[in-house]
Order: sequence, then structure tokens, then C-alpha cells
Amino acid sequence: TVAPTVSTTLPASGAASVALNSSVTINWSENVNCTSVSTGTVTISPAAGWTMTSCNGSQSVFTPSGQGSFTTYTITVTTGVTDAIGNPMAANYPFSYTTSDVTAPNVTAFTATSPSTSLNIPIPSFTATDNALVTGYKITTSPTPPLAGDPGWTGTAPSTYTVGADGTYILYPWAKDAAGNVSAVFGTPGIVTVDTAAPTVSTTIPTSGATGVALNDTVTINWTENIDCSTVSASTVTISPATGWTRMSCTGSQAVFSPAGQANSTMYTLTVTTAVKDIAGNSITL
Repeated sequence: TVAPTVSTTLPASGAASVALNSSVTINWSENVNCTSVSTGTVTISPAAGWTMTSCNGSQSVFTPSGQGSFTTYTITVTTGVTDAIGNPMAANYPFSYTTSDVTAPNVTAFTATSPSTSLNIPIPSFTATDNALVTGYKITTSPTPPLAGDPGWTGTAPSTYTVGADGTYILYPWAKDAAGNVSAVFGTPGIVTVDTAAPTVSTTIPTSGATGVALNDTVTINWTENIDCSTVSASTVTISPATGWTRMSCTGSQAVFSPAGQANSTMYTLTVTTAVKDIAGNSITL
């Protein structure tokens, strides 16, 4: 008249990080009627492949398939299970375990400011998701995934990435989770040109201090690097005393201005101001 009870299970109830699709062993307090043990009387939830692979004496073994990562499964041994003489279990016996987390985080967005006028490259956006929790963020210049144990991971997404010198860099974002899974290489890494060098005026025509220059002759200014021509104008390159003053052209590292209404035997001073910038946004050095 004694009802059978579940004595032990493998995995144990509450077990964590159980390998996906690991077999499940149930041991009863006495021999059971194996014809009463089936996938209908021992169930799994959420639904997964579920096969009874053996039943002998007081033990049965089930094998799941298609289980999900980091998912809690509940096995319920129902009162449909009976002992060898037909006594059913007095009550359902549920137990649960959680599978290993084998799902890597996914970097969902990443941008880096280019060009950058600082060796500390701004990172306006860096986000990632995970089926559990993102625990680390990292930026590298290599498409090879870093190891979860490598140095340099941070608990929050970095807002800058520091390089050692001017140049062009390809920045790859990574995310990891508590299980040590690292995201796949991001499809659109940041390509950044770092330029911290300020442009300077290299030559002018006429040269500084020139005399006998024809009235209203054009003035050519050459810089040491390409200039953002939107910053070159009659207000950022000035002439004194005041006269007609028009920017005729600007391309690459050169700009040409044309004066009008100049007077004989008069010294004119041209000033290239710090409002003139290079392509990266560095202001000129006077």
C-alpha cells in the first residue's frame, strides 16, 4: 500500500549550467512499473524533444533534445507512475534545472567619430544585448574576438577609445556575458581618421614683406595640409587697410583671394585667423 516516491534526480532540482540536452535520471524509492513510465507520465516544460531511453527497477532515464540556452526546464513526474504492484505516486513531483548559457551577446549599435582631432576617439554609441546580461564591453583594432578573460573589459560601454598616434584605425566593438560568451565580429566596425596636427601657412604669393606688387594682384595662400574650405572666407582671412576683398577659389591646401581698389605705395597686411580649420577640424597655428 506504500506509494512510490522520487528519491533523487540527476540533474538535482535547482541545478544550474546543465549542458544542453543532458540526460535526466529519476530514481524512485522502490521498483516502478516501467509500463507506467513514459513521456506522458514524466513530462518536460517548456516543450522540447523528450524520449525515455531506459527504465529498469527503480530508475528511468530520459533524453531531451532541442533545448534552449540559459532556459529553466521543469520535469514533472505525475501520479500516472505506479510501483511494481500498481500503487501510484501520491502526488506529482516537479523538479527544475537551468541549462548552460551558450548564447553570445549581440552588439546592436556602434559608432566612432571620424575624423577625430583627439587621440581619445569619441564613441557616441555602443549598445549590446544578451539573453541573460551583458557584463563586459571592449574595443579593439583587430577583428579577432578577444577572450573573456583578457584585460581591458569594462562593465559599461566606453565613451572613448584611446590611440597612441595620428593615423587611420578600424575599431571593433565586443560584448561578453557572465558565462564567458563573446559576441561575434561586428559587421560595420568604425573606421576613424585621427588628425591632431594643426595646419600652418606654408607659403604665400606675394611673400611676406614683398614690395612693388602690382595693384589688386591676387593673393595665394598655401597651407601644410588640406583645408576645410567652408572655413576660408573674407572674414577668416582679412586684409588691412580695408579694401575690396573676394575669395576667388579654395581647393585642397590652397586658397586665392583678389583685392580691389588698392592704393599706390600702401602696405597691406593679410591675417589668416584661427577660424580657418583643416578637414579634421583643427584650427590653424599662428
